[in-house]
Amino acid sequence: MPRQPRAVAESGFYHVIQRGAGKQLIFEDDSDRATLLETVSTHLSNRDMSPLVYCLMDNHVHLLVEDPAGNLSEAFHSAWTTYARRFNTKTGRIGPVFQGRFKSVPIESDPQLLLTARYIHESPKRAGLCPTDTYPWSSYHSYLHDVASGLVSTGSCSTCLAGVPGSSASTRSQRASASRSTHSRVAGFPTRRPFRPPTAPSTQQRSTSSRAFRK
Repeated sequence: MPRQPRAVAESGFYHVIQRGAGKQLIFEDDSDRATLLETVSTHLSNRDMSPLVYCLMDNHVHLLVEDPAGNLSEAFHSAWTTYARRFNTKTGRIGPVFQGRFKSVPIESDPQLLLTARYIHESPKRAGLCPTDTYPWSSYHSYLHDVASGLVSTGSCSTCLAGVPGSSASTRSQRASASRSTHSRVAGFPTRRPFRPPTAPSTQQRSTSSRAFRK
């Protein structure tokens, strides 16, 4: 039976999920996790895509990405293939690393974006591994503490945290106070702009909207 075409998000935002073949582990150590982050970041940036949120679990990966140009399938097919080749070469394994076609869920509203980001960041908690704020392989701390993640940009972190200054001059007490007041929001990714309407905007409108979102 032929595959159904992927649902296209008018917003350009997607929740991407990839799983290990047969639920097998897709990482053997932290160097593998770092390699996946680097690989995904490279292949997405080469196609004008922006990774916003991520969480790496032992046998699957969650990402929230922006794809304004419709390059989702091409970018991730290339990224997964590159990582699988490196992983098999390192471990001596033969055969597929991932469980076939990756899943992508279109994001079409601000509440859905926020809930999806929170869902991604809370994956370790749901799995019974540890609290959200102690898991090292997600973008949670990037938005909470403005710490470089290796995948998502932290340049707009302070803006997204509604008052948490991102400069080195910010005091620890100021960060703690603002973090407590926004804790429920940083478990997800707080939106900074309205979504694009269903009617396709002009190229100039897309550019302006995208910049506003990252502020």
